[in-house]
Amino acid sequence: MKRVDVYVSEEQYEKWKQKAESKGMSVSSFVKKAVESVLSNGFDEKQNEAIAKLEGRVNDLESELDLVMFALDKVDNALKKMNRGEKLELNDFVYSSDDGK
Repeated sequence: MKRVDVYVSEEQYEKWKQKAESKGMSVSSFVKKAVESVLSNGFDEKQNEAIAKLEGRVNDLESELDLVMFALDKVDNALKKMNRGEKLELNDFVYSSDDGK
């Protein structure tokens, strides 16, 4: 049987120790089981690529949401203006960098 030494911070060791104890295992057994679990579940570049793709999609959706919120704000302001009996103008709906976006 081979031996592998791993250097970790005291905080990390305590975290592993608590997890191991909660499962009724030694730290060595816990670490071995955790590593085997990761290897058998195929944690590799495909998962890293999938995560990167999802992060990109999240960024895209955040940008879309910003635009939707901007449009909603424009509509809300226009409705308030109409309720006050004021005339709507093209500027009420036009996007410009002066709007804080």
